[in-house]
Amino acid sequence: MFHIYLVCMTSVLQAAGAEGRATLAPATPEEQKLFGPGNPSGYKLGPAPRTVKTPLPGDALYAAFTFDGNEFSVGMQKDTWTFYVDLNRDGEFKDDEKFPSKRNASMVPSKEQKPTELVTHAAELTITRTQDGKEYQYPINLAVAEFNPETTAPANTLLVVRRYGRTGQVMLGGKTYKAWLDDPTTRGAYGYEGNGPSKLDLYIDFDRDERIHGQFEKVDPSRTFKLSGKPFRVRKINPSGTLVEFDNVEDTPSFYDTGLGAKIEPFRAPALDGTVIKFPEDYGGKKVIFVSWSPTPGTASGLLARLSTLLENFGSKGLAVIGVCVAKPEDKQACIDAASIGMSTSRSIFDGHGLAGPFCRRLGLNRASVMLVVDTKTMTVVVPTKTARLDNLPDWFNKLFPK
Repeated sequence: MFHIYLVCMTSVLQAAGAEGRATLAPATPEEQKLFGPGNPSGYKLGPAPRTVKTPLPGDALYAAFTFDGNEFSVGMQKDTWTFYVDLNRDGEFKDDEKFPSKRNASMVPSKEQKPTELVTHAAELTITRTQDGKEYQYPINLAVAEFNPETTAPANTLLVVRRYGRTGQVMLGGKTYKAWLDDPTTRGAYGYEGNGPSKLDLYIDFDRDERIHGQFEKVDPSRTFKLSGKPFRVRKINPSGTLVEFDNVEDTPSFYDTGLGAKIEPFRAPALDGTVIKFPEDYGGKKVIFVSWSPTPGTASGLLARLSTLLENFGSKGLAVIGVCVAKPEDKQACIDAASIGMSTSRSIFDGHGLAGPFCRRLGLNRASVMLVVDTKTMTVVVPTKTARLDNLPDWFNKLFPK
């Protein structure tokens, strides 16, 4: 467990959905110190790349790191351990500030687990970004370790560590809480579309004690969390991390019990072809495979093609397939194209929320290529998700459709 004290919060934010929208502001320098050093990203140092028009004089090594979608070249003079960063990205270092490093020495275990000295040279630079007419600064640490064959420290590797974040206040359930959003990947990329895993760290001061308890107050943006008994979920985070939208998901069903014999409720769902799937009315007493799939070439040619083979063998006996395409709204056309190749005889649900969508949740489809079979006559699960696999479905169907 660790504790983070938030010195001051710079804006009030309101939850989205039934509750409104949320905004965060870049952290002040004082707040940034509270976030810790973060996780370093390593970049190999070597000869000057083509992007460097004029190399530094003397013996120097070069690397490049990415921040906020832009690549910045770094040059390091080996004799002085001085860093040069091409902040204006013109391929030159002459108009850019140089960053003298500070030598740090510490004792670390050697490869033989004996104490040995590790020496690093570190410097801090600041990248400035303009947002909403205001300039915000993002401190970034650069470090290089001196080669020591006795340690496992990476040789000729530039370590880049971010020291920036987002802070603010979030209003959820009618109450205001302090919040902290951090990007531990060091790349300045906060964007999240509410679909699939997230690499962001979001903390909400649930107990309102002005401290962040990492173990209990960390929110996974890809999962539902409860506050005062009410469930919420992050809908979207914009690329700069200054806008966070929340959904009140009280009316969104949690995963159904999809074990053998479980009851499935009727529903309506948007299909890829622009129609609405009416379940079970559209399927007239058939047994229906529900399967989650993603619009990748491997899925289209593999999973969907094998399902088509099952339909060829059992379709005349009363088998149908409903696909659940787990993709973002911008990938809808890819889903349509993939379905036209591998599922031309079936229909697919598309709600634009991927695995976080209500239909995946209702049917217990918590990852791609998960399936279950429902008998529309009884509206019960006849092949549960735990045992429904392409390899054993023929055995199930031979039992469900006796000759």
